[in-house]
Amino acid sequence: MPTSAAPALSGGATEPAPTAEELLGPVLHDEVVRHFLAKPGSPTEDVVRHQVRECLRYLYLVSRHPDRLGGLFLPVEQDIDEIWHYLILQTREYRELCEQRLPGARFIHHRSISYDAYQEAPGRDTAAEEALRWIPHYMAAFGPFDEDAVPHWTIVRFLRDELGLSLAQIAALADDATPSEQPAGTPGRDGAAAPVRSAT
Repeated sequence: MPTSAAPALSGGATEPAPTAEELLGPVLHDEVVRHFLAKPGSPTEDVVRHQVRECLRYLYLVSRHPDRLGGLFLPVEQDIDEIWHYLILQTREYRELCEQRLPGARFIHHRSISYDAYQEAPGRDTAAEEALRWIPHYMAAFGPFDEDAVPHWTIVRFLRDELGLSLAQIAALADDATPSEQPAGTPGRDGAAAPVRSAT
């Protein structure tokens, strides 16, 4: 589903961010959708397409902002991580995606850690700050979160479902934030990001 980019965080205009289909190419995109639709208990095709979209948006942001987002705990749900795993297994296409199609033109590594290590690693305040850091970058590239994106981004789902913020209020948090100045508030355990790190 095409989308236009919002103004960059620095205030200047940017090119529209590419769609998932543009980043993967139509053949691989359709293959990924078919693979996840064929799994037992899979969601509808629309949901799978949104999962693929949000996975590619995540990778786009990590590639575009390695200094701010690289190496943080994964801010998306397990379904998005599973799509990332599938893409990594398509080694040639994944390397081409990272090095030729994503804006940072560098390979994006994946590193899983255990839940025990995750509980000790960042601490609650750090995990909350890292999770909130994604919101202004996401909105600068893709515009406000929509209902189709919310279920896949842990912090956004937490802010809406647990704290009762509307999508407009979440968008206002991003408006008030800069890359070095993040919104206040500390999500509880359910708002923490999944125990996966990315590295660039």
